[in-house]
Parts: sequence; structure tokens; C-alpha cells
Amino acid sequence: MGVQNAAARSVLSSVAPTTVMTGNVTQLVIDCVDLALGVGDSKVRRRAIKLFWSIAAFAIGAVAGGFGTVAMNFASLIIPVTVVAWLAISRTRSDLQTQMN
Repeated sequence: MGVQNAAARSVLSSVAPTTVMTGNVTQLVIDCVDLALGVGDSKVRRRAIKLFWSIAAFAIGAVAGGFGTVAMNFASLIIPVTVVAWLAISRTRSDLQTQMN
């Protein structure tokens, strides 16, 4: 959870947080009801779309993690840890280049 929190606040700061999925799902349901009743505006629609993709990605990752754990046990963590490390290194390099310019 620490890695996920750090990634959500730094590398993935432009998308909805993935560490508060209960709140995200609750907000998405509220927004969908508002849109279905015709009381939601474009701001509500944009937020619902943003939350939908965050929730969908989380669900796909959870299912993939479950299958990976069954198939490969603890070794299934190699892929997500590698991806997070690559994203962190890429972000750090980008930030350093920005600071140097």
C-alpha cells in the first residue's frame, strides 16, 4: 500500500486515486444517479468518466493479480514491482531534466 500511495501521489497524480476505491465507487454511483436523473452537468460527467476508468483499471489489476498469484505465487509480483520502479525512475529523470533547464 505504501508503494501504491506514493505512486498515486507522484507518478499517477493526474488520475483519480486508487487507494480510496470505496470512496471512488461511492462517488461514481452518486454521479451516475445524478446523470440518470438529468441533474448532472458536464463537470459531473467528466468526474464520472475519470472515476470509471480508475475503477475499471483497479478491477482489471485485481483480477490479473488473483490469477497471477494462483499461477505464479509470490513471483507474480515481479511485473508490477518492475513497472512501478520504471515509472518512478522515468518520473525522477523527467523532474531532474526539468529542473536543469
